[in-house]
Amino acid sequence: MRLPPRVFGGHAGTVPHRTLPICLLVVSACTSAEAPQLDMTAAETTPPAEAAAMPSIEPADVTTLAGVVHELQPAGHYTYVRVGAPHDAGDWAVVLGAINATPGEAITLSVQGSQTDFHSRRLDRDFGRLFFASVPSPA
Repeated sequence: MRLPPRVFGGHAGTVPHRTLPICLLVVSACTSAEAPQLDMTAAETTPPAEAAAMPSIEPADVTTLAGVVHELQPAGHYTYVRVGAPHDAGDWAVVLGAINATPGEAITLSVQGSQTDFHSRRLDRDFGRLFFASVPSPA
């Protein structure tokens, strides 16, 4: 939608440069100390029933999982991957997003934590131990 030229100083559809500082002043005034600052922690915002159901992620005893991909299971925004030596059962890890790997391909994952007795509702599957990991970016 084009506005009449008289609205913005003769340039139809554009905002003159002198209007920007006024807009910024109005926005900064609205976000100044007058706005209440809320300090909410997860304990204050999470209902007790949900807090009890949240998984507790423990520090892992390893920092990386390296080996070949045995199995990939996409699950929404996550991918479950079983990684280990070629003739080993391997370990399960979950990463955010898709993994650019195929079974039999070598991979190294950076581990952030783990959980024992993890149940995936999306896969309807139990994992004895699950690592929470990421795929390092190529150098």
